[in-house]
Amino acid sequence: MSTYRRSCSADHVHPPLQAGIYGRKADGARSVVLGGGFDEDEDHGDTFTYIGSGGRESDVRWGPQTRDQSFENTLNQSLRMSALLQKPVRVIRGSELKSVYAPYAGFRYDGLYTVHNPREEMGGAGLVVCKFDFRRCPDQPPLPRSEIPLSERDDITMRRVKFKKTRKQEQGNAVASSSRTGLSKSRGESVSSRASADVIEISDDEDEYEDEDEEDQEDLFAAIDKVEREFQIVQQELQRLNQPSDDLRDKRGRRELLIAIGHHVDKVLKRKKVRSADVAWWRHELWAYVSTFLPTAKTMDPSHLEELYHKYEKREKEKQRRR
Repeated sequence: MSTYRRSCSADHVHPPLQAGIYGRKADGARSVVLGGGFDEDEDHGDTFTYIGSGGRESDVRWGPQTRDQSFENTLNQSLRMSALLQKPVRVIRGSELKSVYAPYAGFRYDGLYTVHNPREEMGGAGLVVCKFDFRRCPDQPPLPRSEIPLSERDDITMRRVKFKKTRKQEQGNAVASSSRTGLSKSRGESVSSRASADVIEISDDEDEYEDEDEEDQEDLFAAIDKVEREFQIVQQELQRLNQPSDDLRDKRGRRELLIAIGHHVDKVLKRKKVRSADVAWWRHELWAYVSTFLPTAKTMDPSHLEELYHKYEKREKEKQRRR
């Protein structure tokens, strides 16, 4: 199942919206998000190496590591306890992970893994990192695998696939959510079992697209092309959002960039309204397009991203009035 980070939190698959590890040092970790936040993360599907928590400035979610990690960090302690107790941990993969096992969009629950060999090593930045080896538990459905080369995951082809996957997921959300809720109430299923059912019922294998009508695919790509054309004049801003430079390490810089992009979206929507276009459709598609440029830790559903823009814009207007 591909979903958004907020949905993972609401469904208690991985409650924290930012932290990559969820757990307590006393009884171990419950879940981790594998999103490619560190260069040393290595993903081989049924096994992967995971870099622990810490080493960055507290207000920088996507910045480089600036200090050593250690097992004094409580989240790293929770993973070490999981290794000691051999308690399975839920694993969620994010679309920004540089791996053929990454979902096309959002986040996907990929089953249960055990943790092994907790250790401290010197990382590529010359700083100490906490490393953990994960092994997938047996008797689980095979992992979906993408055939799109990693070198193409940031270009137009990848964004089109993300759009396609996101729309298919949204169309099935209402039915799937209702079905899962009914099953949960009648059978008393746990969160992890519901997530496992999602992986079985909703495949992310790109083979599912081979049987689709070619005309439907052309219509979809035509719609995406229309959306992309509306963003041509702000492509530089979108790329900065995707690969933030030093001037975007602080929260204010990121807010200002999102506000600038949001202003452009508002202008497009005003034009569409004058032309009697489907404004609701355009609003969703424009913000969905912006969301594909967000770093993993910030990935969110289009409506919430728009709410965040209006929140930042209102705050800036209030500051200007006080000056």
